Amino acid sequence: TFAIIAAAIISGAVVERIRFSAYAIFIVAWVLSVYVPLCHWIWGGGWIAEMGAKDFAGGTVVHISSGTSAFALASLLGERKHRGESFPSNLPFVILGGGILWLGWTGFNGGSAFAANGDCALAIATTYVAAAAAMITWVSVERILDGAPTSVGAMSGAVAGLVNITPCAGFVEPLGALGVGAIGAICCVFAARGLKKLNLVDDSLDCFSLHGVGGFAGAILGGFFDLEDGLIYGGDGLLLAKNLAGAAFGVVYSAAVTAVIFFLMRLVMRMRVSEEQVAYGKNENSGKPNAFGEHSQRFKPEEAPTLLTSAPASGAEKPTEV
Repeated sequence: TFAIIAAAIISGAVVERIRFSAYAIFIVAWVLSVYVPLCHWIWGGGWIAEMGAKDFAGGTVVHISSGTSAFALASLLGERKHRGESFPSNLPFVILGGGILWLGWTGFNGGSAFAANGDCALAIATTYVAAAAAMITWVSVERILDGAPTSVGAMSGAVAGLVNITPCAGFVEPLGALGVGAIGAICCVFAARGLKKLNLVDDSLDCFSLHGVGGFAGAILGGFFDLEDGLIYGGDGLLLAKNLAGAAFGVVYSAAVTAVIFFLMRLVMRMRVSEEQVAYGKNENSGKPNAFGEHSQRFKPEEAPTLLTSAPASGAEKPTEV
């Protein structure tokens, strides 16, 4: 189900800060109180569907909800201890993962037609066109502003395009998908750059910029490029207004309920990992296996003063996350 995808998106914004047990409980509460109601209101014949807003494969249900909630949760948790000191550690895996995600989106959007028919084929075609257009747009912006494109930027652009087209994949033609992907990518890339420049929130994987902003942009662009009621095809603007209202409600509702869940949970449990756990590393106290084996950087007690106000005694037991 799409619910687990939304949960994964939220996790990307709060890495290195939230306790695993707190995250597990939060996600259960979030799915029941945010995802499920939105799913019913939009896809289950609820008031947003009756209003006439269109969401083909989850622009609001999945991406706006998770992206907005990721922003709210990251803001409430606070930033990482050593924010700004990290950098992509495995670029080939970034590209591999982005490619797998792109392939998987074939089922994400195409499967939302619920049949192997023309709507399914159209959704798949527009998905690939939008992703390609967005990827080219993102790296072009990097080339103009930074002097060179990056592989992370290419994959970020592709994901932005996939998110942009999600709410309207079955409602636009491939030429329209080109516009959705390109315009949506511009919204996402400047949102990501702007949040970093303004230092508003420590969103580790740009979840809000790619999914929250991307889903919102896709909903709005659907009001322009929709084959039946889009403004470009002679529509009266009602679909645009309805999509805007549905997307805006998704933003407000997701942020508000996320904040309520956070504050209620904080009354009974600690949400954030301790500074000592951060110093030892989340891998050391949350899970023993290490991806890089003996060649990985491991915590050394004598280096603790640079991470903690007071170093643990030599040989002290590593903190364990509960």
